[in-house]
Amino acid sequence: MTILRNLLASIGLLALLVVGYMYYRGIELMRDIDPQTPQLMTRLAQQSREGPLVSAMVLRIPIATGVSADQAVAAIRARAAKRQLKLWGQWSLDGQIQSTLGTKIRYAHVLEFWDPNTAAALLGHNTALAAYLPARITVVEDAQGKLWVECPDFNLLVHGGPAANAALQQQAAALQAALTDIMQAGARGQL
Repeated sequence: MTILRNLLASIGLLALLVVGYMYYRGIELMRDIDPQTPQLMTRLAQQSREGPLVSAMVLRIPIATGVSADQAVAAIRARAAKRQLKLWGQWSLDGQIQSTLGTKIRYAHVLEFWDPNTAAALLGHNTALAAYLPARITVVEDAQGKLWVECPDFNLLVHGGPAANAALQQQAAALQAALTDIMQAGARGQL
């Protein structure tokens, strides 16, 4: 009986040591993580339960009733120029698919914007961010015929891991604010 009690006590002590070590390592790892990461990852996990993960990584604004896709695109271009965000390129994705494949799809227009200072800072932080540059805003039609303005959520890209320096966080926040403002202008059709 004494042997069994000592064995169970040893197992309990070992379990406590393992839990203590894991707690210590967790705290140590969290020191390097951006303070917004847990909140962003929780939101991402919640939204991904409701639909595809990629949808949770995109900001979407519905285009107001009465605003056409062309009006939304014109408003996006005008607001971007006002915000001094350079239009890098644009194309009609649905038109390209139709002309290439002969297949008609719902409306999809892509606009790319470029801010070299922010791009350089993002790439200096993490070269994987190059996949999200230049910044894209799309005007798309969903399966129900509703028009939307969409863009990647740069908050997830900058705050979703090791903490970025304050200057980069400010630049990324300014870019996200500019993109959101441009999207809202497009959604309202405001030139």
